[in-house]
Amino acid sequence: MARPLTVAQPSPPPSYNSTDIPAIDSYFFGRWPHLFTLLSREYEVPSDLLVVLLFLWEATVGAKDGPDRGYLALSQIPAHLVRERNTLKWLAAFTAAEIFTVEVAGPNDHKGSRYTYDESTSSSRWESFFQVAEWLNKRFKNWDKVKKAEFSKWFAPDVLQYAWLNSETFRLRGELMVEAIEASRKEAK
Repeated sequence: MARPLTVAQPSPPPSYNSTDIPAIDSYFFGRWPHLFTLLSREYEVPSDLLVVLLFLWEATVGAKDGPDRGYLALSQIPAHLVRERNTLKWLAAFTAAEIFTVEVAGPNDHKGSRYTYDESTSSSRWESFFQVAEWLNKRFKNWDKVKKAEFSKWFAPDVLQYAWLNSETFRLRGELMVEAIEASRKEAK
């Protein structure tokens, strides 16, 4: 027997029209873009990316307007779904790509950091993001060795531009960046 949800059912917003589908009407549904579904079918991205995006989207675009909109604490993304270090990497990637901006929380702030979605983000920017994520997923088999700062550099707007405009240029630039990272690791040893 399934255990009951411990999350309180919210009151429907005044503009909500019932769908007569209990799974939707009991907690409603947010605005998850079909674009994300299509991109996840097209590009072999890690499931961690999609889980973090789901929680981040829900906290920002999916949340009602108000003073608490956009806040996301690491504790809100269950560790059994995504390890904390991977959550941090993907959050850094989304902000490095300038898809989201962030006001980082202080050490004792339990509310979390505040994220804001850049509503002018184009579908081509999203596709570039997924393309880079796929390339990294295929290139780096051990994510733990890649530090958050190194990881997020791959999603900077100038790198995403190469991914979208010319995949061969991106591949070559990426290989050079990987070689530089691996060489610096060898020197550090």
